[in-house]
Amino acid sequence: MSKYQRDKGAAWERQVARDLTKATGMKHHRCLTETQQGNVGDIATPLPFVFQCKVGARPPIYQAMREAEAAAGATHYPVAVIKRDNREKLMVFTYADGLELISMLVREGVL
Repeated sequence: MSKYQRDKGAAWERQVARDLTKATGMKHHRCLTETQQGNVGDIATPLPFVFQCKVGARPPIYQAMREAEAAAGATHYPVAVIKRDNREKLMVFTYADGLELISMLVREGVL
C-alpha cells in the first residue's frame, strides 16, 4: 500500500471519528493501535460498536465487514464505514444486527 493510500485511509478514519463525536457528544478518535496490535477496529469508541473504515475508488465493503466482525466478538456490533472517492458514504451493518437495532429503537420508543 502506498503512502498516499495510507494517508487517505488515515484522513477518512479521522473524519469518521470527528463525525461520531459530533453526532453523539462522546469522544471518538482514530485507533492507532490497529496497526500495532492487529484488528481492534479503526475507531476507539465508548459505544458497543467496532468501526472498520475503508476508502477508495472501489472500497472493499465485505472485507471491511469481515474485519469488523472479527474484532467485534459477541459483545459489540460490527460496522463497516465506507467512502467511495469523492462520492457517497455508507455505514453498513449486518442484516441481523440492523434488525436488532431497529427492534431496540422501536421497543425503547425512539421510533
